[in-house]
Amino acid sequence: MANTPIRNIAPPNLPMAPQTYSPMFFEQNSNVLRLYFTKLTNFVNNSSSNTFSKEAVWSAAAALVVPVANVPIVIPVDCTLQKVIILTNGGVGSCTVDIWKDRLINYPPTVADTICGGVPPAIAAGITYQNSILAGWKTTFAQNDVLMFNLSSSATFTYVSVQLRMQV
Repeated sequence: MANTPIRNIAPPNLPMAPQTYSPMFFEQNSNVLRLYFTKLTNFVNNSSSNTFSKEAVWSAAAALVVPVANVPIVIPVDCTLQKVIILTNGGVGSCTVDIWKDRLINYPPTVADTICGGVPPAIAAGITYQNSILAGWKTTFAQNDVLMFNLSSSATFTYVSVQLRMQV
């Protein structure tokens, strides 16, 4: 059940009640409900079932030249940032990406709204980046927050993908 999307959870099929009280019916009904709520609890508590990703991508035929357009995304539900991953193409290179957050009503976010705690994700002489510690980062997002991805520097890369793993 851990890999079942939440929209597929259905109420249990309860046995039909007899015309008169029956201890066996009561026990059978209790077992069905116990099993249903145990499965539902296990599903909700399984964090891998409640995760999703958001991504910003920059791509060019030759090495990306900054400044490039910022990439905005809207957060669909209240969630917490769990991990940041950067993947690239074009060989060993470097880049820095800042991520800004603000409410939809205040769109667009600016550099003053950074979530990175003074340490934006960066690659230096590499091809990937991964951070799940996120020390000093603002990691809590509300529904309809807007994130703005800013590729502030890039050398060598023809493709940069920033992926955020979120937990509901």
